[in-house]
Amino acid sequence: MGLNKVLVSGIVAEEPEFIANSMYGNALEVKLDVNRRDINKVERLTCYIYNDNLIERALNEVEVGDYFVSQSARLVTLDFYREKFLVCPHCHETARQLKRASQTDIIIFDFDVIRGISLEESVGVNRVFELGLVRNDIRVSYRGDGVPNWTKFQIIVNRPKSVENRLKDSVPEAVKVSSFDIPSVACFGKVAQKARDKVKKGDYLCVEGSMQEREVRQDIVLKCPHCGKTSAQFFEFTMREIIPASISPSRITIDEIKEQMTESVIMNGVGKEVESKFQAKETPVDEVVANIENRIIEQKLNAEKHHAEKMAKQAKN
Repeated sequence: MGLNKVLVSGIVAEEPEFIANSMYGNALEVKLDVNRRDINKVERLTCYIYNDNLIERALNEVEVGDYFVSQSARLVTLDFYREKFLVCPHCHETARQLKRASQTDIIIFDFDVIRGISLEESVGVNRVFELGLVRNDIRVSYRGDGVPNWTKFQIIVNRPKSVENRLKDSVPEAVKVSSFDIPSVACFGKVAQKARDKVKKGDYLCVEGSMQEREVRQDIVLKCPHCGKTSAQFFEFTMREIIPASISPSRITIDEIKEQMTESVIMNGVGKEVESKFQAKETPVDEVVANIENRIIEQKLNAEKHHAEKMAKQAKN
């Protein structure tokens, strides 16, 4: 069935924002500052909660400065048309522009909060585990010496029926909801070289890494429907993609997948649906996830102990 799992912990950076008409219907946006000690960097991650009971709990419990931990999160992707109203610089009339787009979000299904841990003291976690099919041919950008600067591709991961049904009930009609999540993957360094040399469209692949969140400006040319003249315009949006620390191609073949799968898998570019009964084969990723979860639990216990000691010391003073 594949794997789609996100482990995240960080300091709540802003007051959680309730959004009544988000892409998911009612949703709560939680922004975290993740202190990545492994790369000596603080990253900003945006997470979403769409379960009504969990939203209510978060509004009551989560405050700015809290140490927020989730071992129960996944990536959700949606395809839609991004809309923007642009002003023509020639006739000053407004034109509606639509641009095909894809959105990837971290959805939280449960969480814990701990108080009294500063950003400097915290150990941030930003780990993503995906197990699925490579959707498209590997895109490669080369440096001047012929070494890959980056490689990019998408991975198809089965979406639980409960998540699919929740999305169908909440997202706008114009948004396509399928049985799959299809996050984008951007590889750098040695991982980029491995993706170029070892990975191809249709491979069954394990991706382990972290989420990157960045603001993107996409330039377009607008042909005004009123005066017919063209002008340079742009869209701005937030992009989230997986930056893998490792990729592990499986030896399973497309023919095996076609024989084994029970759910309908849309193979982009192949132009057909593949019926399959696929059960994920044993993979070391399960051990990796378990180890990370154990480290998060240990970190939570240490944080709680630290907080208790801190409060006891303040009480004595």
